[in-house]
Amino acid sequence: MRLKRALAVGALLVLSTSVAACGDDNKDSGGVAAGAGNSDGDGKSTGGAAAGGLPSATSVADISDILNQHGSCLDLQSGDKYDAGSFSGTDPAWDIPDERPAAVWGVKERYVCRDNYSDSTTMALVDMKKFQAAYKTSGLTRGVLVGKNFLVVPGGAETAHDLQASGLKYFTCDPKFQMPSGYKKEPALVDGCVVTNYFSRF
Repeated sequence: MRLKRALAVGALLVLSTSVAACGDDNKDSGGVAAGAGNSDGDGKSTGGAAAGGLPSATSVADISDILNQHGSCLDLQSGDKYDAGSFSGTDPAWDIPDERPAAVWGVKERYVCRDNYSDSTTMALVDMKKFQAAYKTSGLTRGVLVGKNFLVVPGGAETAHDLQASGLKYFTCDPKFQMPSGYKKEPALVDGCVVTNYFSRF
């Protein structure tokens, strides 16, 4: 399932580094370019990038609002409840991908909602520093969508496409990661990892 492929991405990272301007193409071949957005003046996202670069959230409700502004986030429920439900084993929500506890990964809250395509999107509030460090040492190579202090694992390529104007960026530590010219890329908070407005396929 699409979510399962997206979740194989595993651990996510949320970073406070904004992407520097190095081109303004908004392309969608082989990936999705993330667009800029607006801020309400206090750093809280209004569906796009905050003044500092990436959108931020103070609660799961804030993340849900961002998703609803750029698509759909219905039937919100905790990740644990979702995993224990009827989808368990066939379409699990993203979970900690190794034996280290959630505290090591910096995960504070993890929730799941249904998108416009009947797929499940996972979101989580995280401590960026901790999450980046854990992600880097996990060996995971594929990425996830990140804001300033939260992550989103889209249910599929369609949802990722819908989020292109949300201000979220794609995070990866894959040393072989490549992207077409014209997209923006900048180092993440962890050496060897990057954030970019080129969304690799989910």
